[in-house]
Amino acid sequence: MTLLDEEVLSSLEQPPPAQLTAKGATELENFDEKSMHPGIQCIPATAPVLMLIPDIKSLEIGEQRAWIRGEFDGVERLVHIGSIDAEIEPTLQGHSIGEWQGEHFIVTTTQFTDHRMGNGFGVPSGPQKKLLERFTLNPDKTSLTYHFELTDPEYLATSISGEVRWAYRPDFQFVLRECDLENARRFVSNH
Repeated sequence: MTLLDEEVLSSLEQPPPAQLTAKGATELENFDEKSMHPGIQCIPATAPVLMLIPDIKSLEIGEQRAWIRGEFDGVERLVHIGSIDAEIEPTLQGHSIGEWQGEHFIVTTTQFTDHRMGNGFGVPSGPQKKLLERFTLNPDKTSLTYHFELTDPEYLATSISGEVRWAYRPDFQFVLRECDLENARRFVSNH
């Protein structure tokens, strides 16, 4: 369960013009939610937006792989532990490499494909997008802190960073839900 800091969320929902390149500002200005929102085609959000959606998350860390899952739209992210020496094809969620640095699980993600809202509401992302994430279990062991630093020089004039707390809620049942295209398109017909 994600506990949101409203300032963090607002930086991705309505990015200030100073954070955007000229191309990013133009894309935001020309964004038409009814026809351009990826969700109406069941295209899920990408991190870090995905990580800020207030749904139930699952984080499983093994020796060679970690999985980050969110109930909303049934999104799964694969994180490779250590480096991979293979040529990587870009994907919607990018290519993630994780490593432990003391008590912090650090994830670096590159190789994203284009996404119409990959850098926030109305702001696309492209192949230059890079995301650095840090997951830290809090001392009380009932929550973890998720911190991100996002760069994409094609659309963002400055890096964007933020931090939210995820509450540990073993009393909630995690249920992966696939996007329903009919439901997703109802959003368009009602606006």
